Amino acid sequence: MDRLARTFVGSLVVAIGIGIGITSPARACEYGGPQDPGKPAGKAEASPGKLRVGQRVVTKYSVPLKGDGGVVDEGNTFRVYTVEKVDGEKITISGDGVRGWVDADDVVPLDRAVEFCTGEIREAPENATAHLMRAYVRAELGDRARALEDFNAAVKLEPKEPAYLRGRGLFYQEAKEYPKAIADFTEVIRLDPKNAMAFAARADAYDDAGELEKARDDYDRAIELDPKDPASYYGRGTIWGRLEEFERSLEDYNRAVELAPKLGFVRAGRAWAQENLKDYEKALADYDEAIRLDPTDDFALGARGWLLATCPDPKYRDGKKAVESSRRACELTKWNDPGTLSTLAAACAEMEDFDAAVKWQTKAIELYRDRNDEEQIVYGQQRLKLYREKQPYHEDEDAVVDR
Repeated sequence: MDRLARTFVGSLVVAIGIGIGITSPARACEYGGPQDPGKPAGKAEASPGKLRVGQRVVTKYSVPLKGDGGVVDEGNTFRVYTVEKVDGEKITISGDGVRGWVDADDVVPLDRAVEFCTGEIREAPENATAHLMRAYVRAELGDRARALEDFNAAVKLEPKEPAYLRGRGLFYQEAKEYPKAIADFTEVIRLDPKNAMAFAARADAYDDAGELEKARDDYDRAIELDPKDPASYYGRGTIWGRLEEFERSLEDYNRAVELAPKLGFVRAGRAWAQENLKDYEKALADYDEAIRLDPTDDFALGARGWLLATCPDPKYRDGKKAVESSRRACELTKWNDPGTLSTLAAACAEMEDFDAAVKWQTKAIELYRDRNDEEQIVYGQQRLKLYREKQPYHEDEDAVVDR
């Protein structure tokens, strides 16, 4: 039925989606190539000025994040961070489950990052890594046309560098240009046949394109190449779930949790499998733990809200908690995601607040119409009819709960 839709598959290097803010560890925006990302940034400057808590920043490429025990992340992947603390010249930043400190001079405010990259390119026009970073920044800022120009420039400068091809492939994937994305990932695999991350990325693209068997085959190969990568187990678990093979799905999610116990979205994936296996107690426990690990995970919040509101077993329903959880998901998605709004509608109906249920389900249907999602419009109208008749919606015992 109507759930928050998000795929978390691929490499767990990082969890960001290019330009539209979707967290997806398969979509790791890495640096690489002859413009050695381990070297300090060049002469170009984009002074951060006085940084403030809550400000969005990026690191100059390949600046490691440090913690009390040393380096917590090598910094070889593009992320957008949020400043948590400013302590003189040292700042604490976090993003997508990664948290540590860096020197203030090693970060650039997101709104000045294009300027920084442009300066790097002016100093060294052949700097493909600077083009790649500027592409990521422009995509994040919504300037997709010029982002593609930079991806193309990076690939032209270093056509045999996998990181640049992979970055462009991720961009195409987010744009739903799946054949182009798959072509770039396939070229990475041709250049480096043992690149597990490339197989995982192509698997993710196949999943988005609806080619589930090809996605599963690529995850099989990724796991064969790197049996300790939790992301590929996570991704294959998602594919098994989409194929309604939930026992196999749970096996892969269990392995992913074993390898990455502190990543909340991995537990949320396992909760989904457990929910479909009707083990509601374990599902709720995993959703709770996912949210504890990442209180901003709107998927886990919405999924928990849906289960609490619509569970076939009345023992596990809790309308009040469902409203709290789904409302927080709506806040995080800026009240603009039809899945979260539908979940809030179901939660309100469980609380017998049918006026609110009608309000939010109507809004969800409007958003689905904007997206031409006829299937969800039909589902939404069926539930809207129930709410107008003062009835809550509960899942059937044999229903498959979609993601």
